[in-house]
Amino acid sequence: MTNTASVFLLTELCLVCFSLLLPFVFLIPSRSLDKPSVYVLLYVLFLKMSFVSGMLTGVQFPLATRLHLRRSSTAGSNQEMGKTNLAHTAGLLYGRDLLGSLIESVLLLPSLGLKITCFILETIKGGSFILVLLHARYANKQR
Repeated sequence: MTNTASVFLLTELCLVCFSLLLPFVFLIPSRSLDKPSVYVLLYVLFLKMSFVSGMLTGVQFPLATRLHLRRSSTAGSNQEMGKTNLAHTAGLLYGRDLLGSLIESVLLLPSLGLKITCFILETIKGGSFILVLLHARYANKQR
């Protein structure tokens, strides 16, 4: 398994755990929010969780691009074809990322709520983790 695949799998696992923990942060009873110390603690926790979420997804995009390029590597030694392949891969992954964000924010969150949306995200990310793991192991056996 390559280093890129290992780091990608680690970020997938972190995102599964993040999706699992996120609903519990919002389950804190509202009666505790009137205490200033609890309010500040939750505010800081929410900011840190937003940072971690952005960092994990930001790390995943270049890793996914590298994995997809390696999988569909038909560029050979032609540098111009390699640039076209990179642009196609980046556009493909970015488009799918935007589509997933649109579906989550417009359809899932308003209709199902945070808990069920996080459960769906856990399931998708868990499935993605298993698929990438199986693909990486299969690729290692082919070598």
